[in-house]
Amino acid sequence: MEDSKTITYYNEHAEEFIENTWKADMSEVYGRFLKYMEPGAHILDAGCGSGRDSYWFMQKGYQVTAADASESMCKAAERLTGQKVVQFRFEDMDYQEAFDGIWACASLLHVKRDKLPEIIGKMMTALREGCVLYASWKYGISERWSGDRYFCDLTQEELSQILSEQGGYILEEWWITKDVRVEHKSERWLNAIIKKVIEK
Repeated sequence: MEDSKTITYYNEHAEEFIENTWKADMSEVYGRFLKYMEPGAHILDAGCGSGRDSYWFMQKGYQVTAADASESMCKAAERLTGQKVVQFRFEDMDYQEAFDGIWACASLLHVKRDKLPEIIGKMMTALREGCVLYASWKYGISERWSGDRYFCDLTQEELSQILSEQGGYILEEWWITKDVRVEHKSERWLNAIIKKVIEK
C-alpha cells in the first residue's frame, strides 16, 4: 500500500513536485495508452498528482475520474481540471467494472512490492472486460527510500511474475523510456499496458 510517510511528503511538497513535473512531455506515452481507448472513454487517473494528465485527457474529449491519496494534490488537480477529485488510497478502491481505462503514471511505484498483486487486482476489478491499465515504475529491482518517499522499482520480468500470481489479466505490452525531465535523463522507466482478459 502507499506508505503514510510518502503521502505526507506529497502533502508538504506539492508545489515543488508540481513545478518539477508540470512540463514533462508525455505525448508519446499518451499515444501508446489511448490507442486502446474509444472516443469519449471513461478513464481513471489513479494517482493524478497535479492533474496534468487528467486535464490533457479531458481536453481530448475523454471522461476522467481523477484520484489521489494526497489532499494537497487533490486540491491542485481540482484547481487545474475544474472538477472534483476523489481522495483515496489504492487499497480503498472499490470500483466494479466502472472504467474503460486506468492511467497510473508513476503512482504504483509507491506501492510495496508484496502488495502489488492485490492493488493491481483492485484495478482490474475496476476495469470493464477487455480494457487496460497503464502503469509505470522506475526500472530496477530494488525496494528503497529516496528521502521521505518509498519506491518499488521493477523490471519486465518481475512485473510478469507478479501478474502470473493471479489470473484474469495479461501484460499486453511493455517498453523502456528515458525520463523526460532533463535533470533526470539518466533514469529509465518501465512502462506497461496490462489488459483485463475477456472471460469466456
